[in-house]
Amino acid sequence: MPSRELSARDAGDLRATAELVVTLVLFGSSFPAFKLATERFGVGTVVGLRFALATATLIVIFRGLPALDPRMWRRLLAIGALGLGGQAVTMIAGIDAGSSTLGALVLGLEPIGVAVAAVLVARERPTPATLLGLGLGLCGVAVVSGLFTSGVSGGGRPVAFLLVTVVLFAAYTVSVRREAGRVDA
Repeated sequence: MPSRELSARDAGDLRATAELVVTLVLFGSSFPAFKLATERFGVGTVVGLRFALATATLIVIFRGLPALDPRMWRRLLAIGALGLGGQAVTMIAGIDAGSSTLGALVLGLEPIGVAVAAVLVARERPTPATLLGLGLGLCGVAVVSGLFTSGVSGGGRPVAFLLVTVVLFAAYTVSVRREAGRVDA
């Protein structure tokens, strides 16, 4: 007769799966929620509330963060404020000016933007497989966006906001990676 008890590994896998599902549900519902919230409260209020909640969460887990030199903390805070702060403002402004589906497209563009920034800024050399993946990703975003068939709602303004979002996130990611190399060294 098989045991009904979960092994530690199976329990860990089950927990990780449950956490992933909760994360996907919360994250996936955030774009329509941002759209609804900005219509009622405005971009600044929504971004401020989002960062207040994130700050409260970080304060709770702060004890688990590594001890860093105060100069490093200042650099990381500046990178976060400009990169993630700017990204949040431009993404929510883009969603407000267009539709929540444009925000979802940013998710398809951000990894591409990070890879391009890694090549341009960090001088990384992409493999042929990476280049193929970037090309397919761009094609996928273009198709899903309806860019060639139905156009983008709201005209160029929401697209401009969301492209700035991708650039800011890519700059943030490459900068944090560079700073992480300093900590590990």
